Amino acid sequence: KVFTSSELSRIGELCVKYDTIAIMDEVYEWLTYDDNKHFRLASMPGMYERTVTIGSLGKAFNVTGWRCGWAITGHPGIRHALTLAHVVSVYCCPTPIQEAAARAFEIELDKLELNHVDSMYWTQLCALMDKKRTLMYDMLTDMGLKPMVPEGSYYMVADCRALIERLDLTAYYDKRGKTSEFVRWLSARGVQAVPLTVFYSTGNKHLAEGLVRFCFIKSDETLAKAKIVLTGINNELGANKEFYLGRQHNL
Repeated sequence: KVFTSSELSRIGELCVKYDTIAIMDEVYEWLTYDDNKHFRLASMPGMYERTVTIGSLGKAFNVTGWRCGWAITGHPGIRHALTLAHVVSVYCCPTPIQEAAARAFEIELDKLELNHVDSMYWTQLCALMDKKRTLMYDMLTDMGLKPMVPEGSYYMVADCRALIERLDLTAYYDKRGKTSEFVRWLSARGVQAVPLTVFYSTGNKHLAEGLVRFCFIKSDETLAKAKIVLTGINNELGANKEFYLGRQHNL
């Protein structure tokens, strides 16, 4: 979900009304699709000092092994607290990585300012991920799942409840529930996903039951292997009233 300017403006109004601080995870701000455009909540009226905006070098430039991130806020007290927390947790970020991050942003933003949008890394990444997004959507749909088309990032959530109800997951018991059992079953066949329930507190996990997250920022070769596995599952489900785990595939 990419929030529109009007939606963020309304969220900002509520934050001001109830004297609330907003923590915004905006690490995928440069990866949006179709006509969706990212807006910063901190840019909304009265929100600069009420917002903590989080960014990531790894997510911005697809280098997740380079651990460099930032938190920006106009609130002096929160900024001071963040500085103290940073010092006692990691002490400092490696200087070469900070320099690389600064240079990468300079190059991209210079191109943006000169309107050389087509040559920007972010433009090319969005185009590449858009194709993979379509491929993932088709694979999950063909499997009988109900994927939700993301407006940004490189994750796709699918409603798997109909399929889960058809499977015998006894051998994959997980105390966390059926969704986790389904993910274990899928993993045994060679496709790894994440149950959305892990992102919810105990009292709210029921809201995400049956929802599973897939990642499509993978090589074409890996996605092709995943398609083979998912197609095989779909074929077996269609051919058998009762479906049991067959030959495994490993990606």
